[in-house]
Amino acid sequence: MPEWLHPAWSDWASFLQMGRHGVFVWSGLALVTAALACEWLALAARARRLRAAQAAAEGDAR
Repeated sequence: MPEWLHPAWSDWASFLQMGRHGVFVWSGLALVTAALACEWLALAARARRLRAAQAAAEGDAR
């Protein structure tokens, strides 16, 4: 196997610790994931409101 395919960490615990920076790495990842989830939910709610408004406008036009 090529050298570049070997992991830099010897075990999963070392990977999760990220050289004592794991707290920052994983909390940052969690914050970004939460922000993206909130954005997705906000966009879905906005699309739902827009579809409802369009449906109401089409009903009023008839």
